[in-house]
Amino acid sequence: MGITKRASAAVAAAALIGVAVCATPAYAGTDIGWTKVNLGFQPPPGFSGAGEFKSNGDLVRVCDGDDDGFGVSAWLVDSESNALARVVHVGGKGKCTTRTRNLREGTAVKLLLCLTKGSRGTPCKTSGLGAA
Repeated sequence: MGITKRASAAVAAAALIGVAVCATPAYAGTDIGWTKVNLGFQPPPGFSGAGEFKSNGDLVRVCDGDDDGFGVSAWLVDSESNALARVVHVGGKGKCTTRTRNLREGTAVKLLLCLTKGSRGTPCKTSGLGAA
């Protein structure tokens, strides 16, 4: 009889541990791969600027691809193009910069990339949808 009680207690303890482990679901965000923006006259193989978003750490990476006098600016925006995080900017051929942006887990995001020269920001391109 003592063995049966001990076995029942062990089964109950294992069940409680299983419930505790399953009660905290992990959230996996969705990355946004490299999105490129080009000047209208530039051939497709090159790019004037590019950016990506990594959901693990909410990282935005922006790179300037050409010596064309333009920098590259990126914003994380929602599906309505409302800004969610401060701009990340880089200028100079071959230069890249990475910034962390703290977003609520599960927030739907897009990456808006613009070539910038002074206060002018055009052309622009918006990525597909990702999630923080």
